[in-house]
Amino acid sequence: MPLTSLTGHGAWSHAQMLVNMVDYIVNEHHIDVDPQMIRRVKEMILASSECALPKSSSEKRFLYDMVANGRNEIDVDKFDYITRGCRAVGLGCNFEFQRLLETMGILDDEICYRAKDYLTIHKLFATRADLYRTVYTHSKVKV
Repeated sequence: MPLTSLTGHGAWSHAQMLVNMVDYIVNEHHIDVDPQMIRRVKEMILASSECALPKSSSEKRFLYDMVANGRNEIDVDKFDYITRGCRAVGLGCNFEFQRLLETMGILDDEICYRAKDYLTIHKLFATRADLYRTVYTHSKVKV
């Protein structure tokens, strides 16, 4: 499937592309899955994007925040693309996302982190800033 048929004519959106890929995989491979489950997956992917769907369930908000956190931007999507970005260009990944996953808690439907993990969180955002400055916006990468 060509990229243009997945993205349409609008501006490229990481979240929307992932939703399109979910649809494509389910349809192309005739995967028998509950449509409500697919909708919930899409809601979680789009939760903090400009394309957000209205939430159809009474799920706890923190479940959506784990995937796409619009409150503080600490989510597994960011862990994934930063880790992959570092590996792809041979940079050491100096934040320990596993530590955050193991020690996070839920308070009033919000994901919380221990005060002593502030340095790990700082490293997360510092690594992201480094990747944007040196890789994602590099003249050889930009289209």
